[in-house]
Amino acid sequence: MQSSFKEVNEKSFEDIIAKGLSLVEFWLPLSHPCLLQDPILEAVYRELGDKLRIIRINAEDIPGLARQYDVKAIPTLLLFKNGKETKRFIGSQSKVTLLDEVNKLLVS
Repeated sequence: MQSSFKEVNEKSFEDIIAKGLSLVEFWLPLSHPCLLQDPILEAVYRELGDKLRIIRINAEDIPGLARQYDVKAIPTLLLFKNGKETKRFIGSQSKVTLLDEVNKLLVS
């Protein structure tokens, strides 16, 4: 796991996403699309730093959160602002797509 990604558990999740911007990735360790997404998330983190929290949730380890957020495909990325889901991405996403959506929220 990359150091810029934050891992959570069911108890801490709501508190962590409650304030600011969070990009949550539901992933699986052996998923090829998830492996491809990791360096993109690293690049997003490097560009935005403390403006965005990146949280990784292993859907097998924390199935309750995956069910709660109706995750049906891996990877699924959810963008939250102050605890409210604002955007959902299914499958691997480009750096440009993710930065565009995050930057929209930063100015709103």
